[in-house]
Amino acid sequence: MNCDMSRFLAYSFDFAGAQMLGARENQQDFYAFVPPDQFEGRAVLCVLADGMGGYEGGEIASECAVRAFVSVFLKDLVPEPDKLPEALSAANEAVGDARLVSEKVRNMGTTLCAAYICGNFLHYISVGDSLIFLYRRGKLHRINRIHTIGQDLSEKLVEGRITLEEFDAEPQKNCLTSALVGEPLLHVDYRSGIFMEPGDMILLSSDGILTIGKESLADCCRQCTPLSPAIQDVRNILDTVREAGRATQDNTSVALIKVLEMSSHRDTGRETLIIKRSHQD
Repeated sequence: MNCDMSRFLAYSFDFAGAQMLGARENQQDFYAFVPPDQFEGRAVLCVLADGMGGYEGGEIASECAVRAFVSVFLKDLVPEPDKLPEALSAANEAVGDARLVSEKVRNMGTTLCAAYICGNFLHYISVGDSLIFLYRRGKLHRINRIHTIGQDLSEKLVEGRITLEEFDAEPQKNCLTSALVGEPLLHVDYRSGIFMEPGDMILLSSDGILTIGKESLADCCRQCTPLSPAIQDVRNILDTVREAGRATQDNTSVALIKVLEMSSHRDTGRETLIIKRSHQD
């Protein structure tokens, strides 16, 4: 799909991200925005990664992947959606190279998800169990497929290929079946050309958000309005996660893009290109 701006209606965007440590000692998530003024036309990119692999490894892997992804994506002035797989491959290669630097990070890796709104259309790519949600007209939809043993088994259960007893007996449902570690990616979810409407919101998050469940997250989204600042919206979501009081709470990162009519634009979210573990709570 071509991103010729002359073909599309003009939307504007408010966007922000925030993070919480949870019960972890360090933040292994990393995210970045590329704002519209970095593109020739109305587009915005968000990339989020959830690292793994020990105290140092996860933190290094997530940042390495996001920075490599953004660097390759921005080689074109107005990237076409098919640039997403190329950027993902670069991110995967960068993590693989970084694993060779030290024995301490030899086992590190990361998930990654990216959302690119160009004109009126959303394009996304994801690997692992980080999440991409679309909130539209009061309803929240997870639009990407996660890559875990549990997801595979759930699909087999629905198809009648395994029994409920077999599903329940699997102790490692949360284990990833695909991640960025420098090896060929086993699973990639890539979709292009989802039409966006004014009032839509795209939410990227690490899996720590699952503490509150989909309906609670939907309730948080319902409290967002075109006039509420995106940074306040994501902080409210993290407050809800914090209030759940889970003793083993994982790192949680939330990145939000709000699709606005031009008349609603408040020229926000443009301060930095890369947002590194900012708004830390």
